[in-house]
Formats: sequence, structure tokens, C-alpha cells
Amino acid sequence: MVVSIDGTKEAVQAVADGKMNCVVECNPLTAPLIYDAAQKIVAGQPVAAVTYNKDQLFDSTTRRPR
Repeated sequence: MVVSIDGTKEAVQAVADGKMNCVVECNPLTAPLIYDAAQKIVAGQPVAAVTYNKDQLFDSTTRRPR
């Protein structure tokens, strides 16, 4: 099984071509959320105990966008 992380266009195409089993797209908007939380912690402000970040998995069952 071949799995890739970062969701590049080439990796998604490799999955579509059957050359790779799946790829996980890691949302690049996570960094600002982490930075903001770190600043709040350092400042002694409360932060949420849990924060969810939407990533996406592409495999052979994922429909291609039209």
C-alpha cells in the first residue's frame, strides 16, 4: 500500500491513475490556528480544549470533481 501526505495535485492524480492507494491532504490553514492558540496560552488566556481541523482523504472511491 502506498500512502502520501500533503494532497498535492500529482499525488491525487497518481491515486486516480491507480499508482498510489491514497493521499491525505493536510490543511495549510492549520498553522495560523496553532499560532493563535500558542499566543493565547503564553498570554494566560483560555483556549478550547479540542480544535478540529478538516483534512481530506483521497482514495480510489473518491469521486473526481467536475
